[in-house]
Amino acid sequence: MSEENIFYNPEARAISEKITMEMDPMATEIFSEEKRLAILSAVEVKTSDDRIFKESIEYSKGTPNTPLA
Repeated sequence: MSEENIFYNPEARAISEKITMEMDPMATEIFSEEKRLAILSAVEVKTSDDRIFKESIEYSKGTPNTPLA
């Protein structure tokens, strides 16, 4: 994405205004306990018809537990 698209595209701006990000206290705890090798990531998507989809991972790609190759 270009800077122009991110900051000046009305459609991209409208979508970004529907997104919220929050820090999960559990993620900080796991990050510390796992000696910074685990980076908990979670996403929750709520659709316009109120369906909710959730997914999370504890080890991001590139960590010893989940190598890139």
